[in-house]
Amino acid sequence: MSNPLFAISAPKKLRETTDVLKILKKNAGRLQTPYDVRATLLDILKYQPASNFTDRSFMQIKGEYGTSLLRQQSNVERTCKNLPIPMQYCTCQYPRETINRLLFILNARVHKTIQDINLSSCRS
Repeated sequence: MSNPLFAISAPKKLRETTDVLKILKKNAGRLQTPYDVRATLLDILKYQPASNFTDRSFMQIKGEYGTSLLRQQSNVERTCKNLPIPMQYCTCQYPRETINRLLFILNARVHKTIQDINLSSCRS
């Protein structure tokens, strides 16, 4: 599994005068998506300057799938099942079903028998 790294460094002034690091650290411990990175960039460009980068309240940006890393995120558990993450890229630890060996052997024999029946009907 290969997942991209995303690193962000808040300017010193923001680190000293706001709680941006606290929010970033909290959100870093949660599952994030590229949509959240996009929402963060939009937040930096369009919304945060109006509040001098002090608004941490949850905000769903219209038309966006993600939420800004600079804001509180919703209290809903963030998993691949409720975020737009395809299962092949999911890093969540979902239980996997084990295939019973007997079922596997039985399935293979049934397919072999059906194949033999189909081939024998062609020879008649």
